[in-house]
Amino acid sequence: MRLPALAIFAPLVALVAADYMVVNTICLLGSGCTSQNGMWYSGYGTYPINANDGCRNPGEIPAMYSICVDWANPRGHFFFNGQPKRCLRKTEDGE
Repeated sequence: MRLPALAIFAPLVALVAADYMVVNTICLLGSGCTSQNGMWYSGYGTYPINANDGCRNPGEIPAMYSICVDWANPRGHFFFNGQPKRCLRKTEDGE
């Protein structure tokens, strides 16, 4: 049985309101859940992103060098070159 869930993360900083991440979490009975099929939306384009728990290099997102997601405490943060840490919070959840 497959139960998809949708979560939208939005930055806590008003200056970056154009950036957000939409995550499709897929849970398979007996296999656990994965959130690796996320999408990052910004004023510069849309990019695939792995939104599983933990920190990683986001890969294709220009100038972003790190993103961390903490699903247990529905939050995260990310870093762009030359900018301070910016925070994410979960704003929506659906099925």
